[in-house]
Amino acid sequence: SVSCGARHTLALTDEGRVWSCGLGHYGALGRAFTPFEYGTADALPVPEDAVPRPPPGGDPRAPLDEEQRAHVDLLARMTLEDASDQCVMCPVEALGDLRVAEVAAGHRHSLYLDAEGRVYSSGWGRYGELGHGDIEPCGIPRRVMHADLPSDVVAVRAGVDTSLVLDRAGRAAFWGRRMDGLSSEGGTAVTTIPVPLPMEVPAVAADCGFTHVVLVGLEGEV
Repeated sequence: SVSCGARHTLALTDEGRVWSCGLGHYGALGRAFTPFEYGTADALPVPEDAVPRPPPGGDPRAPLDEEQRAHVDLLARMTLEDASDQCVMCPVEALGDLRVAEVAAGHRHSLYLDAEGRVYSSGWGRYGELGHGDIEPCGIPRRVMHADLPSDVVAVRAGVDTSLVLDRAGRAAFWGRRMDGLSSEGGTAVTTIPVPLPMEVPAVAADCGFTHVVLVGLEGEV
């Protein structure tokens, strides 16, 4: 199976091995990454005047900050002739002999579910989407461990800055950037550890979107 994030891709083999490629300077690839080291010598940064700006009277947006400029520059340097390890599928060796059952690629992070129902994560963690109890990035897969995380997870889903898991009993837990409706308290906040998601019926399917979560109940309720 494969899972595509915003700028990276995860592939899972029949043997439970994970391979990754794409932009991984946040750790989304789950393996070593050195940004801006490419094999093409003629790749140039995008000129400042080439970056789109809102039209007069349009929605005002601040100029690109240093991080955003690095993203644009990084994209400009990638070509099909690039032989660097982020442009071809390479194994996530940090998982060792772990047999992975499912992967989920988010915007800037990745989730890995092993055959025993344990969840691991890597990548960008500014909004708590890794579930490690902090807002730090993680360059290699690290197990998500918390009392509110089900022990028999059967599905993992990754949104933009949100992670969601579903266990065998149809219970869901989430962590990351919390929007209205994802918690009984409402509001917007950062959740760095798994939090049970209030539901009236057990869920049989779930997924994360840009700023929303969809759960499907036993009788097809959404």
